Amino acid sequence: MSRGPLLRAALAASLALPAAAAPARGEAAFPARYRVLAAGLPVLDIEAQVEVGGESYRLRATLRPRGLLALAMPGEQVSEASGGLRGTEARPRHYRSEGVWRGRPRRLWLDWHGADPVPRLDDPPAPAGHEPVPPALRRGTLDALSALVRLGRIVAATGRCEAAAAVYDGRRRMDYALRTAGREVLPPWRDAWAGEALRCGFEARQVAGFRRDQDPEERARPHRGEAWLAPLVPGGPPVPVRLAVATRRLGTVEAYLVAPDPPSRGPGRAAASTRGSSAGSSSGLRASAAAPSAMAGGP
Repeated sequence: MSRGPLLRAALAASLALPAAAAPARGEAAFPARYRVLAAGLPVLDIEAQVEVGGESYRLRATLRPRGLLALAMPGEQVSEASGGLRGTEARPRHYRSEGVWRGRPRRLWLDWHGADPVPRLDDPPAPAGHEPVPPALRRGTLDALSALVRLGRIVAATGRCEAAAAVYDGRRRMDYALRTAGREVLPPWRDAWAGEALRCGFEARQVAGFRRDQDPEERARPHRGEAWLAPLVPGGPPVPVRLAVATRRLGTVEAYLVAPDPPSRGPGRAAASTRGSSAGSSSGLRASAAAPSAMAGGP
């Protein structure tokens, strides 16, 4: 199994999951667990801890490979972002990502001075074949988790997905744009959350930090996907519950929120509004998540 494309696709799917759960006001601290699928097979588990106060946020996500990916590339990655909040804006202060893959450590530290991200540690350093991101294209960017905090707060405040963010990950600059695609009822499937959700289409374009030998057509190609967000309790913040990202080599990489077990129900009596059944859809997550329902609305 090739490590690169599968890991990049799985991590791309995972980035959009835990951070968008931040509420627009008040305080919240809660865990969430997600599962990422490639070619219908589980490849990654994500455990996220979200802490949001009136003026600050902190997110911690732990990624662990599963199945074939765990055999091909054992390891773990922990990422954490923290910063301040003002209205729908997230203002990052620190981003840390550390992991070990196949016995090789990988560490990235970013700090923000005002609008400027400052790399503190990039170990191992970027290969010589990568173009650096110019300082002018770093200014005003967010880390990926903080950017998704911002997008999630916009959804919480407006009930729609229209938003944009510029992201710098220490090596690349990416621009993200979201649009509203309507509402859907996600039917029960496996152990995934099920219920009515807001459907958002998104597009990501790399702006800088390309490989020097990268084909111009590939440089210009956008990455597209869809995300479904819903509050888990009445009046709660919108939480990403499913995600689908199109890739060239692996088709659609999918992810879903693992539904929590209802606290007061016996075995086999999970609530239909929050937990799916493995006997539900046999055609896979994509068919379930994309199927329009009678309640689906337009943008």
